[in-house]
This record gives sequence, C-alpha cells and structure tokens, in this order.
Amino acid sequence: MNDFKAHVVSSFIEYVDLIKKLKTQDSNLWFRGQCNASYRLIPSAMRTMWEISDYYDRPIKPRKVENKFHNRRTHVAYLNQYAMLEEFKILVKDYLRLIPENDLEWLSIAQHYGIPTTLLDWTTDPLVALFFSRITDNKIINQSTIEEALSDFNENQYSKLGSAIFALNPGEMNKNIGELFINGDMDKRVTTPLNAKNHLKHLTDYESNHALPCFFTSTPIDRRICRQSGNFTIHGSMVWPLDHQKVSRELIHKIFIPFKVFEEINTTLDALNINESSIYGFSEIDNIARNISNDAKNIFEKEINDLIEKHKTVPYLERDNANSFI
Repeated sequence: MNDFKAHVVSSFIEYVDLIKKLKTQDSNLWFRGQCNASYRLIPSAMRTMWEISDYYDRPIKPRKVENKFHNRRTHVAYLNQYAMLEEFKILVKDYLRLIPENDLEWLSIAQHYGIPTTLLDWTTDPLVALFFSRITDNKIINQSTIEEALSDFNENQYSKLGSAIFALNPGEMNKNIGELFINGDMDKRVTTPLNAKNHLKHLTDYESNHALPCFFTSTPIDRRICRQSGNFTIHGSMVWPLDHQKVSRELIHKIFIPFKVFEEINTTLDALNINESSIYGFSEIDNIARNISNDAKNIFEKEINDLIEKHKTVPYLERDNANSFI
C-alpha cells in the first residue's frame, strides 16, 4: 500500500525545507499531523465501529471493524455525535465567546474540544501540524534509531516507528474523490474546498445525504479554531478512512518523521513557543467535553455488549431492528 507521495525528514530544518519546496509547487496545501504513521485518516467518531446488520438490515453478531475495510455493505454502528452534541450545547454555552448559528459550527467547536465527530481536522499551518505529530515519551523516542525507522518506512508507509504529517490540496481532493457538482452538472465537479457559511445547505446532515468525504473551510467562531488555523473534512456514510482508496493516497503527501528526531524537534518547538498552552490554551470546556465523551463511549460499549448477548440468547425472529440504537 505504498502509494503516498512519500517524504522523510530527519531534522526540523529538513522539515521546513521540505514544506518550502511543497508550497512552491502548490500554495494551497492543508496539513495534518498524527503521532504515529500507522494511524489511518479517519474521524474520531469512526475509530471504533461495529458491523451490526447485513446488507438486508438483518441483525448479525456484532463484529468489530478493523483496518481491513471491505465491500460487504453491512451496516455499522459508531458513536452518535449528535447525542453528544446536544449535551455539549447545553453545558458549554456560557463559556463561549460567540454562540454557533448551526449544528455544523457546533460540530466544529466540539471537535476542537475533544468530542468525537465525523469531522477530521486539517490546518493551513505546517508548524501546527508538526506540533500534533510530536512524541514526548522518551521510551517511544528511543525505541529505534533514525536509520531503523527510515528503513521500516521504506518497506511500509504505515510504519509504527515514526510520526506522520499529511499534506494535500483540498480542492484537488474534492475534485477527485468527492461527489459534489457545480449546479448539478455531472461533468463539472467542485474543485475547491466548500465554505462552511456559503455552502451550509450542502454540509448540513452531510453523512445522511452523501457517501464520500468533503473538504471545507471552517468558520473562525472560536479562538482555538483560529489559533490552529483549522479546517475540516466531513465524512459521509462510507466509513472507510480517507487514505483507504488508492486514488486518495496518490494525491496525498505523507511526511515521515522517525521518533528519534523529536529529541531535536521538541526543543525547537518549545523555543518557538509552540506548545500545549499556545495551541490549546485552557478552557473548562475541555473537562466538559471529556466527561461527555467518556459517558458516550461507556454507553456505546454497553449497547454493543447487549447486542452480542442478545444475539446469543434471543431467537432471530424476535430480535429488534439492529439500527434502532445508532
């Protein structure tokens, strides 16, 4: 699965030089940092999924969806972002500078404070992406040499011996993997990121109306979104990671950074005041979001376990529709 436009860097200055080179070739890049190169590009709400019914909506014994995604067209269950969002709205409104005007703005804020959603964060700032790719655990940093990590990445672009930063052109992604067309003309695909305000009708209830992901620019409604130069991908009903398909990987730059390099990068980021405080700041909203997320995960786990037990004990014809609790 080595289809990414692959790059490797072994120092902070190499990273900066590479970004300069990539930006010279394409000035419209968005970036995303992940602390392990083995992680897929999948939204937080979809990182724990279970198949619960077949193509004909007949209940099956729940089975966890792993990295081997398929075309069986089964129905899957994952965390209900809107249930969490309703609680989030009630509990955080007194802490917000501006009150969101619609659920998309609410989702954008919730995502930035840790509520699992079907949004995936991107940034126009490559240093913010580098911050999110960083590793601070010395045990992980020292588990392999730079040479070992680079050799492993050369064999497997999902190496577990380093972090990754992804860079892409959101308009090109919408054009090649999206399903939005200009004025409904099937020969004229959208070739830019959508705008959260101007294209709200296309982005509302997106996962119910569309299958494939879409890139869109966010509304600068919250300090944290502004500080992180945040934009988003919103996922539709197709639950594959953004990098599952070959056509997607071929449009994405994947920058691999061996864990050992973070001995130097972390020192440099600290010197540049790029740290937890400057990227996040402190807000009571973090604690509220954490509690909402933990409660939702516990409820979801119980629902799945109940379905597993029900499959063991309840005759097939007496089972409820498996989709009822999603």
